[in-house]
Amino acid sequence: MKGRALAEALHFLLDPVVRDQGDRDRSRYERLHRPFTFTPRLSLVEAVVASVGAFLRILLGSILFAVWGAFSLVVWSSARGLLLRAGLLLALLLGFLLAFALLLLVTKLLMLLVLPRRR
Repeated sequence: MKGRALAEALHFLLDPVVRDQGDRDRSRYERLHRPFTFTPRLSLVEAVVASVGAFLRILLGSILFAVWGAFSLVVWSSARGLLLRAGLLLALLLGFLLAFALLLLVTKLLMLLVLPRRR
């Protein structure tokens, strides 16, 4: 009895495909556990918008990182004391994280505005 329960538990834990009666019409890859943003059945317009959105995130994130890094270097080198440099570094890091999160949010909202509504 214990051996069978252990075998069933291992099979349940190691099998990545969810076995459900409602999964019969979906492909094998659609039944895998996946992040909520992955959609295997995209229309052409949705695929183009997702690709352009990913490209914009990469491009604008890289530009933001470069500009913020150059600005941080100028601010870092103009500070005199070590304590002031540490405070500035912390403030610049938090500012960058906030700006990057805002960039990701804005690109996501733009993608949602462009995408057609599903029925």
